[in-house]
Amino acid sequence: MNQLTRVFCAIVGTTILLGAMLCEGNAASFECAKARSPTEKIICATPELSSRDDELSRAFRKRKAEIERQQGDVKSFIAEEHQSLTKRAACGTDLECLRAWYDQRITALGGVVPTERLPENSSADSIKTTKAPAPLATQPELLSFGSRVGMEVTVVAKQDIGTTHAVIRGVLTDANAKRFCAEYAHDQSQNCIKEFFDDNRLSGSISANCTERTFATFYGAHLRFVGKSTDPNLPEYIVQDQTNGSILDESGASGLSYDVEQFKALCPNSLTLASKADIQRVMAFSQMIDWTKKQGTKYAETHETDWKLSSKVDEMTDHQKVTVTSIQESDGNAIGQVTGTCVDGMVLFKALVVDDGGKPTIALANRSRNAVMGELRINDSEPRSAAFLTGDYTNEIFFPLVGRTDRASQFLETHYNDTQSSILVAFGGKEGLFNDVLTTWRIYARFKTSNGTLLVKIPLFDDVVRRFVESCVGNS
Repeated sequence: MNQLTRVFCAIVGTTILLGAMLCEGNAASFECAKARSPTEKIICATPELSSRDDELSRAFRKRKAEIERQQGDVKSFIAEEHQSLTKRAACGTDLECLRAWYDQRITALGGVVPTERLPENSSADSIKTTKAPAPLATQPELLSFGSRVGMEVTVVAKQDIGTTHAVIRGVLTDANAKRFCAEYAHDQSQNCIKEFFDDNRLSGSISANCTERTFATFYGAHLRFVGKSTDPNLPEYIVQDQTNGSILDESGASGLSYDVEQFKALCPNSLTLASKADIQRVMAFSQMIDWTKKQGTKYAETHETDWKLSSKVDEMTDHQKVTVTSIQESDGNAIGQVTGTCVDGMVLFKALVVDDGGKPTIALANRSRNAVMGELRINDSEPRSAAFLTGDYTNEIFFPLVGRTDRASQFLETHYNDTQSSILVAFGGKEGLFNDVLTTWRIYARFKTSNGTLLVKIPLFDDVVRRFVESCVGNS
């Protein structure tokens, strides 16, 4: 029985005649041999309709979960699906009617309509509905998700291939599991099949922006296809991990071979040669990341600041909030209570300036309404003048953001608007408010107070700080 029918049955029970009829049936993705109504049998016997039934089930679960999260009217949603099921039953064994019904419901629920088409001149009479589904005339399309034989998914739907919104949906099937167990594990037991499903928790789809050549894999990795290389010292295909900036090597552990296979399927016309400039830029960035790690690790041993990681559950949202804190003192008795928080995947460090009694009685020099002037130093760069954002009439000072470059623009557009344009100019534009987590290993901020000069040190490769940053940004 498919999930759509199962959920419906759980709510309406079998006291309603139609509910009873639907609850006794089975969807194409389950035990079709037990299908009873002519409509159910024709769905089971027709691969195109069977795959649509599976997709509708996924779309239904997703939409229902969204409504529940938004505290919407789930009962009305279920009632609408109930009514729609009567329209499916009215199609009887009319294949075109059933296909049109599935396409309409899948689209209405935000799903992806499978690409299979009914064979020409097909009819209900040409399909035997008293047996299990007939085998497909052609082999199903498979896509690798691993380097071992049989580590494949079965493709069930494609959408907008070769565009900025290319999507391929795939599922693990018993056939996939049996092939892996037979040809790689040499173990055809049910235990091997069970372990195959248990060990491979994949995303149900892959996607790509073929113009930018960025894509997400079945494992959820975010990659960029730089291009093909003719340099014998480099991999044939240059693929960069957008999370940590690394270049995938040709070892089996890197996943390069099956990641490229997935990109080819999504963007078949985008496998162009990488220019020398592109390769040099990517390789230089990779080297910069390695240098950053070395410098950051070295500095983490000498920075002389203590950091504490803590977490608590936000009772309003039930989300876990993780922070990192450090107490740093000026050359007088001003104290900076430095805190790192996570905001929409970006790290925001701030300091509350207080006296030795913990009260915000310390005056900040060179201050306007919502900024204080000071000095900023990133990594080994020369110190430069900077305007640090402050809370209105408070001693809370905000430092530049740390995060992933591919998220920066959207974040800054959302959180820093035109009303703060003078502050952005003082920082050197929006770019001055952001530091790439992959190439930043320390931040220094210095400003004057009525009780001496306070120097805030943020060592991004300190063990505690690094754990916090990675939990927020998703770096690895």
